[in-house]
Amino acid sequence: MEHHAQEISESDIEAFTRREVRRFRDGTYKSVPVLGYTDVQEALEYYAEICDRPKLNHFTHLSLKNMPHIAYTDNERNGVNDRQKSLKIGRYLTRFCRYKLSEKRILELVDEHNAMFDERESGIAITSDEIVDVYLTGPNSCMSHSVAHYRTDDVHPVSTYGAGDVGVFYLKNKVGDVSGRALVALKSKVYGRIYGDDARMSVALAKAGYRPDEDNIGFNGCELRIMKNEEMSIIAPYLDGSYSAVMVTGKHDTYHFYMANTRSVSMLRAVDTYSCDETTGLAECDGTMICEGCDCRIPEDEHHISEDYHHNTLCSDCYDECHSPCAECDEYHHHDNLSYIESADVDVCEYCHVEHYRRCSSCEETYSHDDLYEADDDDDLRCDGCHQEHLSTQEEEVANEAA
Repeated sequence: MEHHAQEISESDIEAFTRREVRRFRDGTYKSVPVLGYTDVQEALEYYAEICDRPKLNHFTHLSLKNMPHIAYTDNERNGVNDRQKSLKIGRYLTRFCRYKLSEKRILELVDEHNAMFDERESGIAITSDEIVDVYLTGPNSCMSHSVAHYRTDDVHPVSTYGAGDVGVFYLKNKVGDVSGRALVALKSKVYGRIYGDDARMSVALAKAGYRPDEDNIGFNGCELRIMKNEEMSIIAPYLDGSYSAVMVTGKHDTYHFYMANTRSVSMLRAVDTYSCDETTGLAECDGTMICEGCDCRIPEDEHHISEDYHHNTLCSDCYDECHSPCAECDEYHHHDNLSYIESADVDVCEYCHVEHYRRCSSCEETYSHDDLYEADDDDDLRCDGCHQEHLSTQEEEVANEAA
């Protein structure tokens, strides 16, 4: 007996499409985050193109029965019959995205997807001893060597993180080894570079409320412990990103050691600026300051302090761009503190403006004292044009009275 496949109408297809869309909207289906990336979307569109299909109506979602597997509708007939195929994310990506995504990229996406369902022990090391332990037992880096590797005597460089403002977020694998770590700012809730288990760390950090320090500002002002070796050199770890460290003074000549990016160094009123881009475990006082206009380093004896209310530290070029001499006293002032006198085509500072210039009582334009005439009947002043007009008016009044 011959069996014929059930015919599928356009209305059937529209009905199953509405059903799947509704399931996403009411929360029955959960979307697969890694499939939302631009390169993945482009790869899926390319597959549909080479298969001569306008779109892959897979309605891919997290499997309702077997997470972290995913489920999708592989053809319209199964869609109408409400049947979904379940498989691992790697097989799905390999089948539909291999023409556009490299094997390495697919493995990265698989790791990121699986990391959402792979719960691992996490914690934040805060004390110096805890932080050192995480570095020594975790992923390899320039700061994960034993203390003998550095020029710090018996003090490990990362001990300086233990002042209480920063910590080290970490994950441990099933056998208890640290598989990933990242420096975190405890107040601003940001994290720096991830070492080790990148995908799982990203998910775990996000769940803990931390976000990437994309703008290099989240660690500004985080205090470090002041520690020195036997030669009295400042100990500090290698700092990622654009961060350096500054020594600033407080009350009773107490000193503090802070992390700061290049734009915020002078805002902390640094006594000394230290470069922390070496792997010896020592910070180097470079005798320079940071220009807050262009972020370049300048010798400390060549800096200028801006005359505006910010009092920014500037290099010569940045200072000249926003400062000009007063036409009266020849002293340099910030452009915000200069007034343009149109009648004389000059810029003058606030003091000289008050001392040497007045408004014409008639036209209300500003002129030098030397170019103004005193009025006959009061203390008002007039410019030459208004003065001449006033004299002409008086002459006309006299002539009219004589007539």
